[in-house]
Amino acid sequence: MLDALTTFGVQKNTLRHVLAYRDKSERSFINPWLVVLVDELVRLGLDEKCIGLFYLASTQYNIKHIQYSVISSNQLDWYTNWPSINNDGITHVNGSELYDHYQYDLHGEGLTLAFLMTKGATYGNEWGGESEQNHAHIVCTSGNAPFSQNAIFRWNSGNDYPAVLKDEDKQSTTGSYVINIKGCDLYYRHGNVTLNKKDVIARSYAKFNPALMTYQTLKNPSNGTMKFYATFDGRVTTREADKIHEIFERYKTLL
Repeated sequence: MLDALTTFGVQKNTLRHVLAYRDKSERSFINPWLVVLVDELVRLGLDEKCIGLFYLASTQYNIKHIQYSVISSNQLDWYTNWPSINNDGITHVNGSELYDHYQYDLHGEGLTLAFLMTKGATYGNEWGGESEQNHAHIVCTSGNAPFSQNAIFRWNSGNDYPAVLKDEDKQSTTGSYVINIKGCDLYYRHGNVTLNKKDVIARSYAKFNPALMTYQTLKNPSNGTMKFYATFDGRVTTREADKIHEIFERYKTLL
């Protein structure tokens, strides 16, 4: 099936990424729309800037299906239990702690974080982690979790740096989020909200491995469901961040 897609103009690099992913993940079936999504990223050159792209949905309760990146060699690991896994994505259960194996240097060139929520959260953290005291990094789409203080996104020293407040994005917590960080600047996309902020974020010197749908030390998991999780390096422009958001939105109901 995958080889046949070359007939329809799918890029060779797309097939290379997807075939490697199929072998690692041991998925017996690859959704064709996933191939098309990856192909759009490849055509924009974003596969070369991608640190990890994780398709977190599976009709089988199989950790290998979600553990490996579709692009790059990055992988997810877990501390204790697996999350709940179904066709909508992953949901935190029974102390599950799934985390990104890659260690990010946030003081360097920057980071673009993208993820898709198929079930909106009313509480808890979707993404966060820390490697040293007073360097918190938290995404809380509901703006309703301990220490969030009505912030969707916090960067660096906890309460001092609420980068995106809930009052700035009052939409449903479902849908695609893209957060582009460069130094002390922030570009944020979710639904119909676009925020472009300058000199609002203190640089973080902490290296960390982010946890998904929870927070490694605070232990306040999200009650939402995440279907896609991706990270890109600091070379991503705001225009490319818009494209990532557009692509995630386009395929969110097809995967």
